Amino acid sequence: MRGKVLAALLVAVSLLLAGCSETTIDGSSERAFYDSAARMGEKLPPVERWAFTDALMLLTISSIDFGVPLAEGEQLDLEGAIARLHGKTVEEIMAMAEEVRHRHFD
Repeated sequence: MRGKVLAALLVAVSLLLAGCSETTIDGSSERAFYDSAARMGEKLPPVERWAFTDALMLLTISSIDFGVPLAEGEQLDLEGAIARLHGKTVEEIMAMAEEVRHRHFD
């Protein structure tokens, strides 16, 4: 029991320390978005990296209006989704994704 409490405490402290110098999403351009998301993901353990990537995809897709037909040759515009994530940390992105999951899937 004591080992589990100590492990949980170590995880909490490491998350707090990581948050002190946390990188945020750069939504100034699509390229900057991808670069900043990659840098943020590289700092995470594999399981958290997968969850972060999943959260980014969910938030990006959930902000696109798929009810509007695209003209021939037109591509989906990701600018709004990227702008919405600008300046967000990993924790903020994960929380936003959790809100979307609760709103749409519960």
